[in-house]
Formats: sequence, C-alpha cells, structure tokens
Amino acid sequence: MTLEDAADGKSQVATIETTRYGNRHTTKLKTETTRTSDWIEVNALWNKLTAFLPLPIQMPPEKNSADKKNLEFQTYAEWLHYALELSKRGMYIQRYKGLGEMNPEQLWDTTLNPENRTLLKIQVEDAIAADETFSVLMGEQVEPRRKFIEDNALMARELDV
Repeated sequence: MTLEDAADGKSQVATIETTRYGNRHTTKLKTETTRTSDWIEVNALWNKLTAFLPLPIQMPPEKNSADKKNLEFQTYAEWLHYALELSKRGMYIQRYKGLGEMNPEQLWDTTLNPENRTLLKIQVEDAIAADETFSVLMGEQVEPRRKFIEDNALMARELDV
C-alpha cells in the first residue's frame, strides 16, 4: 500500500495492489471514502474482530492434528488462509454452466426437491426495461454486457458463485 497526495492537493489517496486468481488489481481509495456508511460499518466489524482476536492469534490443537501442537499466526491474513483451508476439508466443489450438465440425482438434490428449493415470485413492473436488460445480457455484443455487469456488480445480493 502506498499513500500519495491527490490531484487536488488537499487530500490523500491510498493505492492498494492485490492479486486474486492470478489477476492483479489496483485499488485507489480517497480520504472521503472513509466517511461512507459502508466503510464505517466495515471498520466497526474489523474493530470487533481485532478485539476478539488480538495478534498473535493462537489456536488450540486440532482434534485430527498429528503433532497436537498449538498453532500461532502473526497476521490476520495467515489466520484467514488457515481458516479457509480448514473449512474446505472433506468438501468437494463441483461447478456447472447449466442444469443440463447435472445427473438426475444432483438435479433433484440441488434444484427440484421441494424441501431444499426456494421459489421467488418476481413481478416485472416495466416490461420494456426488462426486455432491454435481457437483450443486453443475452445479446451478441460483449461491451454493453461488460458495462452492465461492471455498473451493477456491487448491487448483486445472494449471488451463487
């Protein structure tokens, strides 16, 4: 992370470079960002977490650990990486592009079984706007679809990734 003066000369900009899935991202945060409601909420949650887990984080031995020693993490990133890896043990993640790729048992368990499924009633107030959105998302042109996704990505809720 680097800190530099903004173009207006009155505030500062923090530049954060991260890598995710092999893609390098550069994020610039202005001073004003820290005054937004989302930032304040995330900061409050972070303060609760750090109060709960002061550094270094010490973990008790795992039940299945061969060496039965305590684990210690010097950063939250180390702890988070360990926690995520631990949560994946015994799990098998399979991805599909569509329901047609599933075998009948998987389709029943994930989609058709009334005990597991959730039905949402959707009402279209503006059929013209809905048709335009559908055309953008399903159309042949890539750039309008990319722009739509970039403009609306942060509004997505309960997205199955």
